[in-house]
Amino acid sequence: MSGRGETGAQEERARRTFVAIELPDPVRRALAEVAGELRRQWPGGSVRWVRPEGTHLTLRFLGDTDPHQVEELADGLARAAAAHQPMDLSLGAVGAFPNRRRPRVIWVGVKQGGGELAALQRAIEELARDRGWKAEFQAFVPHLTLGRVKPRTRPPAEWGIEVPASSFRAGAVALMESLLKPTGAEYIQVFSAALGGPRAGPAAH
Repeated sequence: MSGRGETGAQEERARRTFVAIELPDPVRRALAEVAGELRRQWPGGSVRWVRPEGTHLTLRFLGDTDPHQVEELADGLARAAAAHQPMDLSLGAVGAFPNRRRPRVIWVGVKQGGGELAALQRAIEELARDRGWKAEFQAFVPHLTLGRVKPRTRPPAEWGIEVPASSFRAGAVALMESLLKPTGAEYIQVFSAALGGPRAGPAAH
């Protein structure tokens, strides 16, 4: 195969995407402090902790996405975002999936007012279904992942921390791409859409 053909194939590869709200730096720092305290409570190496810069409020994981679908997703995301106003959110308590006694994912919850975040997530879910993704039947639990517990790890008898008060305004939603690398996942913003406003445009690279 020629070099040109390889380049073309590379350009047409599926992109691993998700829709999320990005966090301001103060919230990332607050989450890093919480994760640092939890890290001291768990046995060394028992949890894969998420880097603060890699933390997002995920609204819909899409997975492998055909490059030709990206523009359609961006257009639909812009329309969905324009129909919802910016919203004030705050950090909640530490939690875990499936539960704190058998944790596999450790997270901090997100508080919301008046159901705005849930309504936005439903619009994103509808967009995904309209574009060919299978319906997501699990209830939406707004959360920010701190770490993933390795298999066969027994949790400490007592673990947890009171999350410091931290609030932020969500003003946009983004289509993100996840690049899996040996050093961990790297996230790139593909497109951003302002809540209650016009299309914000593609992210600069």
